[in-house]
Amino acid sequence: MGEVMAMIGSVAGGVALALGCALAHASADDPGRSLYSAYCSDCHYERVHQRVREASAVKNLADLRAVVERRAGYTKHAFTAEEIEQVTRYLNREYYKLPEARPGR
Repeated sequence: MGEVMAMIGSVAGGVALALGCALAHASADDPGRSLYSAYCSDCHYERVHQRVREASAVKNLADLRAVVERRAGYTKHAFTAEEIEQVTRYLNREYYKLPEARPGR
């Protein structure tokens, strides 16, 4: 019985380690998510982005980008234009699902 419990504990620990590594890797692969987690999530939480679309001030991608840029000024990080774009893309992909602008239009 002790060997079985030790084996279960070892497997559970391995699963937890693999999950933690996968989450860290996913965050590292998405700089927008990493930036949001590091500088925005102190004041924001997921429900902020899950408002009823009609009640949101964000109606299109330009609105979302403007909000991200304005709010970035409230953080302790000096966001570059590229970082603002990364956070905008992350929020749009995860929450807003706004249509992307098509090149040439």
